[in-house]
Amino acid sequence: MFRPVIQKTRTLILMALVNLILVFLVFNSILVEKSRSYNEKISAAKTMEKALIVLKDFVKEQEMPIFRSIDPNMTGLIFKEESLIRSSDGNLEDKQSTLKPNFAAFIVDKLLAAGVQRGDSIAVCLTGSNPGANIALFSAAKSLNITPIIISSISSSTWGATDPNFTWLDMETVLNKNDIFDYKTLLASLGGKGDCLKRIGNFGGTEARNLIKDAIKRNNVKFIPYYLERDSSNLLRSIDARLNQFENKLPLNRYSAFVNIGGGVSSVGIDGVFKLKNNSNYSSDEIIKRELNPSVIRTFAENNVPVVNIMKISKIINGVLPLGPNKNKIGDGEIYFTERYNLLYAWISTIISISMIFGIGFISHRQVNERLKSFNPDSTL
Repeated sequence: MFRPVIQKTRTLILMALVNLILVFLVFNSILVEKSRSYNEKISAAKTMEKALIVLKDFVKEQEMPIFRSIDPNMTGLIFKEESLIRSSDGNLEDKQSTLKPNFAAFIVDKLLAAGVQRGDSIAVCLTGSNPGANIALFSAAKSLNITPIIISSISSSTWGATDPNFTWLDMETVLNKNDIFDYKTLLASLGGKGDCLKRIGNFGGTEARNLIKDAIKRNNVKFIPYYLERDSSNLLRSIDARLNQFENKLPLNRYSAFVNIGGGVSSVGIDGVFKLKNNSNYSSDEIIKRELNPSVIRTFAENNVPVVNIMKISKIINGVLPLGPNKNKIGDGEIYFTERYNLLYAWISTIISISMIFGIGFISHRQVNERLKSFNPDSTL
């Protein structure tokens, strides 16, 4: 019985095998390339590495304790949980995750994703809760040659900069004196509940507020005044003070991005921590859709400014950077590289597959024509 080659079982099996091999080759032809911002990320990570060394040396010089049980990498920048200037409960893994040089490369990536370019200015709100993330931002800003306009709240969640004698502002001053950075907080608040560190359990209150005011004064930073109302009036005034400071430097819509690190209530608003907990980059429209309460972040979004929000560290770096004390060397890891399929393999495989189909189709067509030419209908009678 006559069958053209395209109908033969061995031909179909061969075609299937060839195509499976081609698909396998394409899927395994991944090219690993340096990211476009590779040099900036390396620069930021190396700057952060220097900053961490300077701060650790300072901690040792001051004979401050380093707690190996909570600070396995011995940074000297994770502090015991009991402190008057503690603002809330924190996450130890988050603190550990930020105190590594490659976190600065992560911040570079997020700034560029927000559209920040060299020479731009960004508005920044920090807290004392994640000194590692703050240092990473400064390192990224230096690498990208951008100008951060900085406002800080000084109290800290558990494990952060909770030592009244070595607050975030003190760390900032040490880094400036050692010529690591020339960025400085322009305006500072107490932070914590109501942005005035209202007492919660065993922390906050009058003594805590006085300790932070002392820290702000010794670091020559302008202080946001507070009023202990029962309602949110103090919070609204603190938000206005921050926005006014930013506007004194630039109109709000002229900033390339608003960067928030930590859960400062003036920055993200009441309950903002829960509404902005999964992502780090937001467009202004995405922020507005979340219907945040009055806050700095909402006002910037209303001025069409993109947001970089660094909270819930373990979630936003999962799959990108090692969590907790685990770490890579500078330059290692996904943050520095991009993966893509080799388009040459894809095109060659496509051409081979199409050529094979058309070739076998052509041969079969010719076989059928030759069969028809040689066919004698009288022979069937």
